[in-house]
Formats: sequence, C-alpha cells, structure tokens
Amino acid sequence: MTGLEPATSGVTGRHSNQLSYTRAAMYVRFLDYLKSLHYQHFPKWRE
Repeated sequence: MTGLEPATSGVTGRHSNQLSYTRAAMYVRFLDYLKSLHYQHFPKWRE
C-alpha cells in the first residue's frame, strides 16, 4: 500500500468532485481578477 490506492470508489468520486469544484472556483476567481484588471485600465467601459 503506497497511499495512492483509493480505499473505495466512493472516496475517489468525492475526491474528484472536490477537485473539479476547486478548479471551477479558481477559474471563476481568475476571471474576476482579469475583469478587475480590465476595469482598472478601462473604467469608462464599466457597465
């Protein structure tokens, strides 16, 4: 046992769901960051 093998498939599913959720959250945060940069440079384009 190296610690890499999943104990059950349920644990694996939860882990991958958490991973994809984290990835999505980071992506959204990144987009918000880009938007804030854009608005700092072009305030007249703000809606």
